[in-house]
Amino acid sequence: MITDPADYRWLSHSHNVSGGEHSLITPHPEYLHLGSTPAARQAAYRAQICEHLDEQQLAELRLHTRQQRAWGSDRLRQQIETLTQRAAGVRPRGRPCKLPIAPGK
Repeated sequence: MITDPADYRWLSHSHNVSGGEHSLITPHPEYLHLGSTPAARQAAYRAQICEHLDEQQLAELRLHTRQQRAWGSDRLRQQIETLTQRAAGVRPRGRPCKLPIAPGK
């Protein structure tokens, strides 16, 4: 793992922070919505990237990442579940408990 995203050469981070042209990078629409000028977008991106998560948020992000689940609001997860017809939230660890079989059945 790296401590600074700029140290990882395969990220678009350096491009998003400092600008410049790269033939393999196409700006994401969400990135373009960060500001009306390249300088404004870069400043807004830097501000978001430099924002630190508290320990609880970091633990939640790691749990969601390990389970390959969406990390975000309940509304976001509901939208993803509706679109994909699959669970998007974190599930408890292990297999579900079997229901006891009633006597005589």
